[in-house]
Amino acid sequence: MFWLSATLPPGHAQSADAPPPSFVNTLTAALAQENMAAVLNRAADRVNVSVNGSHSVYSRQQATHVLQAFVDRHPAQQVVVQTVRWMDARGLLVARYERRRGPPLTFYLRFQKRDRTWRLDALHVVPPR
Repeated sequence: MFWLSATLPPGHAQSADAPPPSFVNTLTAALAQENMAAVLNRAADRVNVSVNGSHSVYSRQQATHVLQAFVDRHPAQQVVVQTVRWMDARGLLVARYERRRGPPLTFYLRFQKRDRTWRLDALHVVPPR
């Protein structure tokens, strides 16, 4: 079982052409459900992925496989959106990923708007310091 807080945090920055709140809610729910295929559904063809300091650029399919293997090893107990920012053609979603075992992780999802479509172009998983 997991808990999900997918509401936009107070004071989030949003530009006029930001995607609807359902965009953030869908991504956060997919992350909380450990469904990396759904998270990467809106990814660019090439995705910059960093997990615990290991960094690579993958195809969407490869990124899905790498990230799914990671979350399968580290199941979520709760995912809480901490920051959402949409400025011009760039976006950032920061979520606290509380694992069932071990310290929480921070997921940084970076977006870029191309041809009127928001695409995930980077996903970084950062352990606590």
